[in-house]
Amino acid sequence: LKKRRTFFQKYGFIIFRHILSEEECDEAIDDMWNLIIEQNNSVRRDDWTTWERNFTTQFGMPFNVKALFRPSLLRLRQHPRVYDAFRSILHDDEIVCGHDRWLMNRPTVLPDGTRKKEWESKHNVHLDFNPFSFFESSAEKAVRGYLSQLQYSNKNMRGFIAENNTIHQSFGLCVQGILNLQDLESYGPNKGGGGTIVVQ
Repeated sequence: LKKRRTFFQKYGFIIFRHILSEEECDEAIDDMWNLIIEQNNSVRRDDWTTWERNFTTQFGMPFNVKALFRPSLLRLRQHPRVYDAFRSILHDDEIVCGHDRWLMNRPTVLPDGTRKKEWESKHNVHLDFNPFSFFESSAEKAVRGYLSQLQYSNKNMRGFIAENNTIHQSFGLCVQGILNLQDLESYGPNKGGGGTIVVQ
């Protein structure tokens, strides 16, 4: 436990392997596919030729969804080993978990060798918070005021996403976690990339 904390304090990130079982990952992936097909019934999971249009957004997220509360995702957010991982970094037993959504990237090298460069993620830097207001002491009042006015009853539940990105250093340590359910390289011998590259 001490080694974990020391590593995180030094480098600002940490990787926990084998937090979820293969069965738990498969269950979540199955439900992700279910939502894609619910939104577009022309998609077939076992037929990549149907993945061309209206599959997911440019960044691999489901369409018109700001926060997801499907049972498969709620089970992951409350998973004992996920909780233990966060607890070991936050040094706290009481953890408030935000609600977001999932991201699915299509493989960019398909079983027949076809290269789908247009499916690759764009190379850019994406920050899920404003570093200027985070460190500016005078911004705390504005940040807290914005949070106090968020709405959680609107159709797309935008408030859940907004609160994830609206933080201030006065809140104490805030961390963001990503659960990786499947490596893209497992799709084939050519190991097509194109997924999200996480830079800490």
